[in-house]
Amino acid sequence: MTTPLVPKLPQPDETPVTERRNPATYDIDTRDTLAVLTLINDADMDVAPAVRDLLPALADVVDRTLRTLRDGGRVHYFGAGTSGRLGLLDVAELTTGYGLQ
Repeated sequence: MTTPLVPKLPQPDETPVTERRNPATYDIDTRDTLAVLTLINDADMDVAPAVRDLLPALADVVDRTLRTLRDGGRVHYFGAGTSGRLGLLDVAELTTGYGLQ
């Protein structure tokens, strides 16, 4: 049995959670520095448990990717702006750090 790669996709009329406003930070612009940093830190605390919940799906992606690469497949990066620049950094690391072409 394989784990779904994405546990729940948003419905067409539903805003993805990553694009929704965080109710805890509606008034972030009126807070003092310590309060802003506390809000950010509180939000950061949600990351590790969310990633832990997705580890089976991530492991499946890694295993499939390795099988594909071992069978002669390739990785293709697509991105614009920051995403494109980060892809270029990955390429630089892979070629110089790992000897891949």
